[in-house]
Amino acid sequence: MRIAPLYYFGALFYIIISPPGPEFSFGQLLATLLFVNAWHPDWIPTTPGWMVVPGGWSIGVEFTFYAIFPLLASVVTSLGRASAFLVVSIALAIAANTWGEEIFREVPAMPLKNFLYFWFPNQLPVFAMGAVLFFILRKVEGVSLPPVLSRVCLGLIVLLIFWAAENPAVSDRFVAGQVPQIFIASCLLAVFAFLLAVSGRSIFLHPVIRRIGVLSFSCYVLHFAFVGGFPQWTGGWIDVTASGPRAILMTVILWILVVAATVAMAEVTHRWIEQPGIRLARRLTRRRSTGAAKLA
Repeated sequence: MRIAPLYYFGALFYIIISPPGPEFSFGQLLATLLFVNAWHPDWIPTTPGWMVVPGGWSIGVEFTFYAIFPLLASVVTSLGRASAFLVVSIALAIAANTWGEEIFREVPAMPLKNFLYFWFPNQLPVFAMGAVLFFILRKVEGVSLPPVLSRVCLGLIVLLIFWAAENPAVSDRFVAGQVPQIFIASCLLAVFAFLLAVSGRSIFLHPVIRRIGVLSFSCYVLHFAFVGGFPQWTGGWIDVTASGPRAILMTVILWILVVAATVAMAEVTHRWIEQPGIRLARRLTRRRSTGAAKLA
């Protein structure tokens, strides 16, 4: 109820503004609507062609995590268990990627390395890192770091990002003997979130930024339309082929327009699509809880 209504709206929205034409696939549409589109290369196209919802692979992966979350919530109940879950998830990702290279080798739909990056086993350690962060934040609740130390740590994060981008030992997915970019990014984002929790003051805690966080799901689904739309709607005035200093100017202008339009539309979809779904889920949950209590 939290994810599906807006996701289905996104599917209808993109079919209307960008009709698929001859590349339409009912199977791909069905797999997307059932949230299983991240489980097979034929269902998760990330090469030029038709996608039901741009970026929908990540929502399929997210939905898979939600499906197993009740089990994880009952087992991963401490920082130690979350750390063990992280280690196990990395081992599973390496094993699954090795296995996937064999079973999907003959599938022609898309480059195999792309699919093995996107599918759930390769993304599972990201969720596990979130579990570790959750229990760490519970332990440091009420603790605050000096602002200078927080800034030094943020500087180190920036340096690590540049190191990861240029290091040949960094891989695109979990494989034995290499560190994947996605894991480095997850660690850096976890540290960043930790610093926000203990710094107390940051521009990232500004009410406007926090509001965008509330709207983030709508923003994610909708922003693809504006990223591709504004260069067309402005008659080429925003030149995405520019180079040099002009490219920087075009990027800044496009970024401002996309953020403004996305957030404005997200306010509408959050109010009229997301929130009714959330309220309905809460009513159903309360009704079920009440029925269970009566039976008990």
